[in-house]
Amino acid sequence: MKTPKYIMILTILSGLLLIGSLGIGLYTANDIKNRSESMNQINNEDIKYHIMMILNEDDETYSESFYAGVETAASTNHISVETILIGEDEYLKEVVDRMDMAMYARVDGIIVHAYNNQDIIDKINQASEMNIPVITLNENLGETKRISFAGNNRYSIGLNVGKTIADITSGRGRIAVINRLDYSFSSGAESLLSLGMNEVFDNYSDLKIGLIRQTEQGVLSAETIATEILDDYPEIDGIYCSDSKSTLGIVQVLIDRNRVNDFTVIGFGDDDEILQYIRSGVIKGTIVTDNEAVGIASIVAFHDYVETGIAKSDFLPSIMMIDQSNLDAYIRELEVDDEN
Repeated sequence: MKTPKYIMILTILSGLLLIGSLGIGLYTANDIKNRSESMNQINNEDIKYHIMMILNEDDETYSESFYAGVETAASTNHISVETILIGEDEYLKEVVDRMDMAMYARVDGIIVHAYNNQDIIDKINQASEMNIPVITLNENLGETKRISFAGNNRYSIGLNVGKTIADITSGRGRIAVINRLDYSFSSGAESLLSLGMNEVFDNYSDLKIGLIRQTEQGVLSAETIATEILDDYPEIDGIYCSDSKSTLGIVQVLIDRNRVNDFTVIGFGDDDEILQYIRSGVIKGTIVTDNEAVGIASIVAFHDYVETGIAKSDFLPSIMMIDQSNLDAYIRELEVDDEN
């Protein structure tokens, strides 16, 4: 008896659907490797765990020293780290998809540059329910099921900036705070920074934050804000910039307008150009954070958790103010690190 045509057709279609489903699954798994803009695979002869690390490639925290810290801790603890970088503009659109892929691949852990965003929060909790520990960077998100946070304490940065400005200005002035615009400010990151500064400024009757502006990533946006300050806010005589590009953009306008001596500028980061401006007195000081320690802590938190069930809930790296008094010593330390 011959098989009816329609049965043969259904059989063929079912086979095609099965092959297609398998193909999609394989594609999704491979996509974790192939679709990432940048990937840093740390290899070890005796790999015990595989972590996916999802980062905002425009954030200055993820410097060479950060990756050095990650590599050191990962190699020591036999962990393979796959790094996916996403640009700032596309981050919220893509990070959830990448977390989905990590969960589909059943990685042992996820390290993610987090924002106080409900979709990200939901994915962190979903991963935890799948017994995949999540370590957050950038945002603490202590209300989620993340196991640990490693990153800068904006309140402590505010305290350091406030103390430096108070010392330099003898407790007098109106300060503009220039924050790099990102998704964090919806959760009060800006207020934490200002809270730290104001705790210091409250001890001085004539020292206040007079202006807060958010700048997009890049020098040009900062230059626009600097021009606005010079033209429309004559009472401002001090400026703090929370990222290196904004620092350089602000300084360039002050130089072009011959107004360097009219402002106390505190920057962020240890770019060579910023350090040169400190030496020449154009920038009074710059905040430097220990990014290597952040990289190490993110890996150690995962390892401690999977090995013992316990991990340090929060890791806040050291913060240093570099000015003319310790500039040479800091540069010598950098040179030694480079040699090693």
